[in-house]
Amino acid sequence: MSQIITDVQIEGATTHIPGRFLIGNDSFQIVTDATAGKGGRGQAAGTSHLIGGALVTCALNVFRGAIEPDLPAFRNVHIDARFQRVEGQTNLGSLHLNVAIEGIDQTEADRLRQLYLDNCSIYQALTATKALDITVSSRPQ
Repeated sequence: MSQIITDVQIEGATTHIPGRFLIGNDSFQIVTDATAGKGGRGQAAGTSHLIGGALVTCALNVFRGAIEPDLPAFRNVHIDARFQRVEGQTNLGSLHLNVAIEGIDQTEADRLRQLYLDNCSIYQALTATKALDITVSSRPQ
């Protein structure tokens, strides 16, 4: 059996605007900003947006069937993520994901939460150094 290796290359470059950067590769580009407190405009996605977005993307992927192909092909999932950090602190702060999934009961929501915790490598890497709060709930259709 062959081992699957994730090999992602991302390049970054400064722009003519102080604190604004371009990151990406051949298939995508993202404009990012440093926060206003760190010399940027704070208008484009920043580091907290990118970390939170990675966790949300992983969650959507898990809840839509990437880990368990027998899950319904279409499931209405909505995630509200909130990342809070005190400006100037070097730690990541706190992140809360509130996930609502239509058409399931709370037992299934709890099972899917654990599936996410067990299979999201971004979550696992971050929780090795920081506790994150993940809530998954059922939502009546």
